[in-house]
Amino acid sequence: MESSTRGALLSYGSHCDLLKIALECRIYLEELRLFAARGQELVYSCNYRDLRDPDEAARQGPLLTWLSRHGFDVKGRVVEDFPRLPRERYGTNLVEMAVDALGISRAAEHIALVAADAKLVPLVLALRSGGQKVTVLSTSRGPTSIVVAPQLANVADRFVDLADHAAELSMPA
Repeated sequence: MESSTRGALLSYGSHCDLLKIALECRIYLEELRLFAARGQELVYSCNYRDLRDPDEAARQGPLLTWLSRHGFDVKGRVVEDFPRLPRERYGTNLVEMAVDALGISRAAEHIALVAADAKLVPLVLALRSGGQKVTVLSTSRGPTSIVVAPQLANVADRFVDLADHAAELSMPA
């Protein structure tokens, strides 16, 4: 892409966790962001993750702090929400991701999604009809619970199989 192109990276945290399993490596999120930004100015980066309980919040705390300190917005349900909100079923972060993608599309010509769920097909179609380019970053290799939904990969302008780039995206040992 041209250097004047502005882009955004929206990553679904749970899918990133599953990608670690499929790719058999720990993904270095800063490298993933640089990978997604190639040839463009990245105007927004966000990671979406719901914390199910205080134990998960404790486990994920260092990651969420790192993300915040390295230019990512972090969105999703937090521990403070537990007493007042009912436990949500799967997919709440996909809605927030879609709302953000539509909002950021005014400032970014290219949206990169780290996700695999077919529920995002209407979002990709809406972004493309608005003139945005959409890249889906996921994998087509691994268990069906992890791989990209074929219909999502097919509606995107570009699908990048991260399995082909695992070596450059892996965290140092």
